[in-house]
Amino acid sequence: MQSFIQRTFQQGGHLSKIVDGYSPRAPQIQISSKVAECLGEERHLLCEAGTGTGKSLGYLLPAAKWAVQNNKKVIICTHTIPLMNQILKIELLRVSQIMRMENLNLRYKLIKGKSHYLCKSKLGNLFRELEGSKTREAEMIRRIAEKENVLDRSDLGFQVEDQLWNRISASFCPVKNKSGECSLEKNKAALIGAHIIVTNHAYFLMIWLCVKKQGMEICRIMMQSSLMKPMRLRMCAAKHLRRKLRFNSLSHYLRNF
Repeated sequence: MQSFIQRTFQQGGHLSKIVDGYSPRAPQIQISSKVAECLGEERHLLCEAGTGTGKSLGYLLPAAKWAVQNNKKVIICTHTIPLMNQILKIELLRVSQIMRMENLNLRYKLIKGKSHYLCKSKLGNLFRELEGSKTREAEMIRRIAEKENVLDRSDLGFQVEDQLWNRISASFCPVKNKSGECSLEKNKAALIGAHIIVTNHAYFLMIWLCVKKQGMEICRIMMQSSLMKPMRLRMCAAKHLRRKLRFNSLSHYLRNF
């Protein structure tokens, strides 16, 4: 792994080929080396670095390399959806390019709460209900229905009022036997095949439960946030696991779930 880190971060290395004006940064290399070391030795790591250090690439690159080579899963857990999107649309694109330079294929998936996803069944029902209507609401539903391959609200490319979106989101979907076209079912399929899963603190416990039920092993969880608070994580655990937990017992419970 250390030779990979050197190939990646050195002047003229992998990052130099995809990032204009790249120059090696000692703190970023140190983070990457420590993450690689702890992955290999199955140890915990807590690290802190200033803004602009390159923390995300510092931990993502060794995590991706480790996950692909060992066919394991890593959860990247952040505090906010904007940070999730940054990791997905910027950092993981670069990581994926570097994995290809190493002749490796990285698969990754962003997972958010159900309310962010479109329910095709609810959309179809509302479309039929408003058929022939000339209201603003009906026009918006027709516009959404015309979009192809939309799973996520952010995929639409235009704004939808919260009140209307709530009527077609995947929250409280009435369909019991979901088809392969269901946004949530597509997410599950991608989740199973992903090496890296990006989510937030509030939702990562739901992913944990889903993966555990599939009989798969989550090998590493990495949390990135300057605002992460133990109390928030414990409250999320109590909500999704439906039991009261002290923070110092959470890691023990998850290991033995």
